[in-house]
Amino acid sequence: MNKKLLLVCNYASSYSGNFISSIIRLIECAEKKGIHVFLCFPEKAKSCNWINTIQCEKAFMDFSSSKRTMLKKLSAFMKSKEISVVHLHFVAPVFGGFLKLLNPKAKVIVHIHSDFSALQKVNMKTRFMDFLTFQIFRRGVVYLSVSSALASKRKLQFVPNALDADRVKKDPAGRAEIRSLLGVQDEEILCMVFGWSPYVKGVDIAVEAVRSLHEAGKHNVKLAIVHGGKVDQDNMKIFIKEHTQCTGEEAYILYLPPTEDVFAYYNAADVFVSSSRSEAFPYSILEALSIGKSVCSSDLPSVMWSAQFPLVQMFRSGDPADLAERILDSVKNAHRDDRDAVAKNVVEKYDINCWCDTMISHYLST
Repeated sequence: MNKKLLLVCNYASSYSGNFISSIIRLIECAEKKGIHVFLCFPEKAKSCNWINTIQCEKAFMDFSSSKRTMLKKLSAFMKSKEISVVHLHFVAPVFGGFLKLLNPKAKVIVHIHSDFSALQKVNMKTRFMDFLTFQIFRRGVVYLSVSSALASKRKLQFVPNALDADRVKKDPAGRAEIRSLLGVQDEEILCMVFGWSPYVKGVDIAVEAVRSLHEAGKHNVKLAIVHGGKVDQDNMKIFIKEHTQCTGEEAYILYLPPTEDVFAYYNAADVFVSSSRSEAFPYSILEALSIGKSVCSSDLPSVMWSAQFPLVQMFRSGDPADLAERILDSVKNAHRDDRDAVAKNVVEKYDINCWCDTMISHYLST
């Protein structure tokens, strides 16, 4: 009898990103192996433009409901479809353990996409949840982590994110058009940072770095902040005013809405900045490197994999002055001739097909 796989994805972003692309490729690979795939998304994903690009049977549930309600509904669906493997994405790790208790015959895989341990306050509750998740439940649940640091700390299986090469768009011709729309001159240096969660993503660190460069007379550097989620442009300005020495109205700070064509932003930028206070394995660094873009990243343990690539400058996490220096180093090396080679290496090393093969091996193993 063919295996039946349920992919539970607590994901309802307006833009598909590399995650949905990865899921689509995974479904294609699974079906070729004779695995019948079902999907479960939050109710609000129904309104996302990308939802109809996924060709398989879907269920929609209220992920904001109580864990007990969600467990009952999900278990009922699993029993009705005779699901043999369930793969959970963007849900609390402990949820997988409870789901296994209710469905002892099903194989439960929990994919941990985040690592907030650096920001998490340690107390009795967090200790208990960690013990319950990684000591009690791990005997019946497969935990996969995209964070090498978290995997090492909790003795989990490390599975790095992968890049769908079909999404990679290196379009120098469109670069001038986008920069013109942003009011960025050819001779100006455009840095870009994602800020869907300003504090976690360290938007204030990036802003302070660019501010210090302007104070030092480097007036040709601008910072583009891509906002999104619940943080719109006005909220981003409030955050900047409260957490930096800037008002958020400076001419060298630009604001960009999220877009499906994220590579248009990468191509327009000169340096991609990942100033996060906490990260697991960011798709963004992979995407930037895949088109040969310079990257300045905080030296978090889970991001040190990127230091192997010569286009990456690591700075001390939380240190705007060090980030400013690394931006200048990136600018000095702007005309290096190994960008295409680095891009090719990244695409090959983090190939989506290898990632899919790893997932399939988990589904097929007993």
